[in-house]
Amino acid sequence: IKDIGWIWIPFVVGLIAINLLVTRIGLRPLRVAASQAESIGPNDVSMRLPEDGLPREVLALVNAVNRGLERLEVAFEAQQRFIADAAHELRTPVAVLKAHASVLSDNDEMASFKEEIDGLERLVNQLLDSARLESLPDNADETVDLDDVAQSVAEQLGPFAIHARRSIEIIRTGDNTVIPGPRFAALCALRNL
Repeated sequence: IKDIGWIWIPFVVGLIAINLLVTRIGLRPLRVAASQAESIGPNDVSMRLPEDGLPREVLALVNAVNRGLERLEVAFEAQQRFIADAAHELRTPVAVLKAHASVLSDNDEMASFKEEIDGLERLVNQLLDSARLESLPDNADETVDLDDVAQSVAEQLGPFAIHARRSIEIIRTGDNTVIPGPRFAALCALRNL
């Protein structure tokens, strides 16, 4: 051991270093797939994990994950279509209820009933807005001036506010606030608020 031990120590250290290097290089595609899996979110359900350069043992797992993502995408699209269809179908009955309630005599119970109908109408409109927002293309270059959006929403809601004996006021700070995103989305969000 004294005579040949000094030869084996560098050999074993070198062998361990080479094994670590080979393992690191071999698992690089797996780390890339893991970082891509980490970045998949609700708006990226169409993304798939890369299959190139993966070891056979891991490729089966990545294929299973990709098939799961395909099923998730199909289910997500079906859910969005259902929400849009349900919202469209609910608009007519809500409008009929609102029309019938408007011709009935006013009392405390009827006022409460009309408020419930208004709440239901807001919910249906929010569902429709959500379905419309999901169908919008994601334009990263588009920007929106929030002052202009606030002005547009105030103009839309002004007649309703006057009818309800309320007021809407826009207080401008002098600084234009510009944010990235589609104008329609900002209009819907502010109108809902």
